[in-house]
Amino acid sequence: MMLQRFARFLLLMSLVATGLVAVTGPASAAVPGNDAFADANAIDTDSSGRSVNADLSQATVEAGEPFTGAGAFTRTVWFSYDAPDDGSGVVDLCGSSVDVSARVYTGTDLASLTPVGSPVACGQGAQVAFTFSAGDSLAFQIGVTGAGDTVGSVIGAVHVWPTPVNDLRGHALTLPGLSGVSGWTTHATGTATVPADVTDDPTLGTGPSAHTVWYDWTAPASAPYGFTLCRETAADLGPYDMTTSMLVVQHWSGVTWDVVGRGATGGCAGQPGLARAVVNAASGESYQVMVGSSPSGQPGDFDLTVVPAPEDEGVDPFDPIVPVITGNPGPGGVLTSDEGALTGADSYQYQWLVCTPGTTTCAPPYGSPSAKTYQVPACPAGGYALRVRVTGSSWVGSATTGLSGEVLVPAHACPAPALAGPATLAGVLEVARRTHVLTVPAGRWTIGCAWPEGCTGSAVLKARIGRKWVVLGSARFAAVAGATPGITVHVTRKALKKLRKVKSAKGRLHLRVTGPDQQATTRVVRLRVSHGRA
Repeated sequence: MMLQRFARFLLLMSLVATGLVAVTGPASAAVPGNDAFADANAIDTDSSGRSVNADLSQATVEAGEPFTGAGAFTRTVWFSYDAPDDGSGVVDLCGSSVDVSARVYTGTDLASLTPVGSPVACGQGAQVAFTFSAGDSLAFQIGVTGAGDTVGSVIGAVHVWPTPVNDLRGHALTLPGLSGVSGWTTHATGTATVPADVTDDPTLGTGPSAHTVWYDWTAPASAPYGFTLCRETAADLGPYDMTTSMLVVQHWSGVTWDVVGRGATGGCAGQPGLARAVVNAASGESYQVMVGSSPSGQPGDFDLTVVPAPEDEGVDPFDPIVPVITGNPGPGGVLTSDEGALTGADSYQYQWLVCTPGTTTCAPPYGSPSAKTYQVPACPAGGYALRVRVTGSSWVGSATTGLSGEVLVPAHACPAPALAGPATLAGVLEVARRTHVLTVPAGRWTIGCAWPEGCTGSAVLKARIGRKWVVLGSARFAAVAGATPGITVHVTRKALKKLRKVKSAKGRLHLRVTGPDQQATTRVVRLRVSHGRA
């Protein structure tokens, strides 16, 4: 049977008139027991909730009640709540079909009531949101405001959410062996603010949950069990239910708590915000279950149930099952990795690795790519294996798979580098007077280099002085595919002295582009050079 929709400390109050709900007319029911302020029905402050049915047709107002008389409440009932801790709540009467509203107060007698929160109309009903502090005495006034022959149902609920008693793992509540509990994460603290949750829970060290509560559980038998926050159907989800949830199940090894199961958002069919985890449990062993709602989601009510799971379903959505690579491993082909078993993560990183075939001796390829897809470069020249491992992250932490199986990149020849562009440079290139540097402008030639890490470029500058070719200087430059960068040649002092004997000289720029496999291409460019002196 479906657990009660709302958590402990949650009063579900169905105020349903069994016939006519009339302000005047013949009585059809007795005066409600909570008609007077002094007889208010108390909302439980222990771990259980209770339902209340009421009929306002014979309710009255008493002397001194606030908000009564013309245009206000004509019949009222009262509820009370002594807050054990700080928290918040809401009175929700939006489903009513008569004119009904509510007021929330603090105080212990009619004369000293102080309003908290303000009603907001919704249909013929109203909503009142409120907060409270530990020790507050709250009074809830539910009233019919219709006149004369108004008929229909007064339907509503009062929810109160103090800080859960099982907010810290040291205060965990007992989860029955094959049963379930109702709870809430509203006002539960997260691991970001409670050091006790961090020091003995390494799985929550990164990306802490915003709101967590804890349960102790003892396995009744050795078998797989499903821990689930799923509702029977998506239609059972209510406006105050928790969203973006997570389950973490830990087993006590005698020394430490070890994670044995995680359930991520999306574990419940048709209920994308809820989680489910499956654990292979050992009879009589102790486990702890953390229920959390993420910082991006809404904290609220939940039902946690434990049921036997099918033998073939004992797979944790965060288990490190290795990913699978598909696609074309040929030159320029695209490979794609799946996530292995990390189906519950919010984000993924993919570590692609170049490996010696048949081994796990691997290193990242150039650029250390981390995307889901990887494009095989034309070089290096094949004959190696590609593998990948995946890390999935969510607000509860992260997990990393093992290495995937290998995909062999077939051996193939790498094309030699190319260098295209003019064989002659117009104008005169001058050596700077102060720095003795000659700069060849960028973009004069186009480099072809298939290697993703690029090729190596070198330049040697010579000038014809007299009858001899004199080396003025040399330079190296990055030779990636595309336009050449600016090439800076530092002219030696000895060569500069010779160059100063002439106004300008014929020059040759010897360019060379070499790939990592030592294939190379060269080009000689004619130009004129000058010492740059005025």
